[in-house]
Amino acid sequence: MLYYLKGELAYRENGMCVVDCGGVGYRLTVSLNTSDALITKVGKEVKIFTYLAVREDGVELFGFGTTDERDCFNKLTSVSGVGPKVAMSILSTLPPEKLVLAICTEDVKAIAKAPGIGSKTAARIVLELKDKFSDDM
Repeated sequence: MLYYLKGELAYRENGMCVVDCGGVGYRLTVSLNTSDALITKVGKEVKIFTYLAVREDGVELFGFGTTDERDCFNKLTSVSGVGPKVAMSILSTLPPEKLVLAICTEDVKAIAKAPGIGSKTAARIVLELKDKFSDDM
């Protein structure tokens, strides 16, 4: 598994970036928060933490600005009904520290503000992850 990519940020747009590592351009799907943090980094060296999603219909590489963001992504995708795209939607709305706070305080409304997340899914996320995040604090 790829842990991170380190190379020149060749391209960036909302929700996506390309990192050039040794002449190979890796396309990564990133949260809007990570994408915003990369605005001034085009043409510069960056280190992006990764998650490789392998499915029947293809392979997709997800990128994260911090290990905290990647860890939240991994925990979110462990919840039934929450796939990588939904997890990215949540992380685009709530950065890791706000997501952890929302889960620990059972703030279902904050999580449900993410596009594509209803109140039932948000409640399931809180129910399944509250103990996992409480243990980390």
